[in-house]
Amino acid sequence: MMTIELPGPPVAWTAIVRAKNGHAYSPKNKQKAAAKLQIKKQYPIDPTELPISLEFHFYMPIPKSFSKKKREYIGAFSHVTKPDTTNLQKFAEDCLTGIVFVDDKQVVETYSKKSYSENPRTVIHIYQL
Repeated sequence: MMTIELPGPPVAWTAIVRAKNGHAYSPKNKQKAAAKLQIKKQYPIDPTELPISLEFHFYMPIPKSFSKKKREYIGAFSHVTKPDTTNLQKFAEDCLTGIVFVDDKQVVETYSKKSYSENPRTVIHIYQL
């Protein structure tokens, strides 16, 4: 098992945008490049071609609207607002491609969880099967 931690609020995948001039671009390119750099620092081995199982823990920032009392019991509240776990997972898997595994078709099993935290981040546990 290998663990990768990406600091900062988790990023959700967004569709490719087409500009008026006809060119396509991803609005999250800068965040993707920063995440890939963090992953490369933490995962120094060559990408594998084996089947992979991924476990995602997305620690979301606590809303400013939460009262002090509610913040004390933050573990009792689930993060049920946007972004959804599938879009968070898509972005993370896209960043892992080419660094941890050759192609995302190798991912045969996933688990995702969102929760609030004073320290927003994404934690990814990677298991080679």
